[in-house]
Amino acid sequence: MAFIYPDYNGNNVLNVAASLASFLGCPNGNKTVPELDKELKQGYKRVFFLVFDALGTYPLKLDTPADGYFRSHTVKTLTTVFPSTTACASATMISGLYPSQHGRFGWCMNIPSLGGRVDILIGTRSENRYEKVDQKALKKMFPLRGFYLDNKTDYHVYSILSAIIDDGNEDRMVEETVGGVFSRLYELAARDEKQFVYVHCPQPDNIFHHRGVDAEASRQMVEDIQNRTKKLVEDLTDTLVIVTADHGQVNINGYVPMYEDKELESMLDGPLHIEVRAVSLHVKESEKIRFEKYFTNKYGKHFALMKTDDLIEKGVFGPRTEKLNVLGNYFAVGTETHLLALLHPFSSVFAGQHTSMTEEMEVPLILLKNH
Repeated sequence: MAFIYPDYNGNNVLNVAASLASFLGCPNGNKTVPELDKELKQGYKRVFFLVFDALGTYPLKLDTPADGYFRSHTVKTLTTVFPSTTACASATMISGLYPSQHGRFGWCMNIPSLGGRVDILIGTRSENRYEKVDQKALKKMFPLRGFYLDNKTDYHVYSILSAIIDDGNEDRMVEETVGGVFSRLYELAARDEKQFVYVHCPQPDNIFHHRGVDAEASRQMVEDIQNRTKKLVEDLTDTLVIVTADHGQVNINGYVPMYEDKELESMLDGPLHIEVRAVSLHVKESEKIRFEKYFTNKYGKHFALMKTDDLIEKGVFGPRTEKLNVLGNYFAVGTETHLLALLHPFSSVFAGQHTSMTEEMEVPLILLKNH
């Protein structure tokens, strides 16, 4: 299949954040989503924005019928950012910034000033997730603040997030389960006030990773999320519920221990990093010709080799900024064969994964309300 690139012309999760920022009177210079703008003008008492991690268009097609609640209320298919991963996409959706502006490109990023590869969402060394790095330095390097915290309207603003998602809101509510998220929403809805609530629920991403996208347990999880959302909408009047995802997921067909390739390593100036289906490679200038031939011959079926400068020129990451300097000069982008490149010996081996530019790039925009 052809790669799916981020479309920031009103068809991206960035543009959803832009619509919501405009609705709340927050600073915003990005294009908005016309379909969402129109609905937000209706003046609902409550606006709940629910981001279900990994509940993209492709998993919905696998796990729910075409006439199911979510699919039948999908008003538009959006693209997410690249790499299509929570570290990058959630930062864009929370901040309203392009990846090149917030700099959180992937789960595993090589940061020499912090001693090497860091799993930035949990603040630990990638090769030893029990060893914390300097948390103050990490936050200073990658500051993140929810755009909705600059609300200029009479809406009360809340956020319900998983523990690893920090939007700069000291009063954010932390929930790790679907049931916990919906309990919080009902608690907030009982207050007699205008509300905007930003939610990032870690499911169904977790279960997709461990069981696969189309496993029965995964299907049941999606059905549970759907049923709880439908009941919430039915129980509440004067409420707009917006549902989307930060990315999708695909089933994984195999693994490539790229970190074990000593010949490849000899051509590099730094370690493999960023993501398992969006590998950033720092290739020595003197080795570029040999590298391109070697990589294409050995890995070309499962990973398309792209020059980072070409991706930047296409605007894949957003405008050119200094934060792009953390990236290598090449990207190995996972193809539809859905194999993972293991970046180091402690890389997670999952049944389901994302991060590339195949099916996981598409997410739904679902608008729900009680007529």
